Amino acid sequence: PLVARDHGVSTTVVPILIAVTVVGQAVGTALVGRTAAVSGRVVALMLAVGAVLISVGALSTPYAGFLAIAVGYGLCNNAMVVGETRLQDSISGPARATVTSVLGVLEEIGAISLFACFALGSRVLGFPELIALLALPTLLVATAVARWLPDRREHGEEGGVEDSAVGASES
Repeated sequence: PLVARDHGVSTTVVPILIAVTVVGQAVGTALVGRTAAVSGRVVALMLAVGAVLISVGALSTPYAGFLAIAVGYGLCNNAMVVGETRLQDSISGPARATVTSVLGVLEEIGAISLFACFALGSRVLGFPELIALLALPTLLVATAVARWLPDRREHGEEGGVEDSAVGASES
């Protein structure tokens, strides 16, 4: 809504633009079953393209821009769900709950830090520019995903999930 407002969109149109982004995110989530088996590099590419689309969309005219933002949200959300699922699949034993809990805490700390950066940054830049700048850390994350995200392991493989998790850490 703040990006739309900065582009001069009327208050009555803002909910429609937000609905478009929510639909994009929902479609990205719905397609996770089709993308669950792609390589870590493809997940990283989805994340990078999503980040660029969101950035370009935030800086573009509102109507085409929000369509780009919606596709970007879909790609990023898909990559996030696939990545979190792979993390859970690669961990076995009692550490699984601890690792996923620590990940959740780190995500919340990251979100709060981002809010603080936006609060400070909004004194200098508009929201479209701040949103566009989010591509930079997201592209760094995409680089890490390409390098470290394990490939999907099938539960039916010989040795089961525990052996596949060991194999993922060795590669």
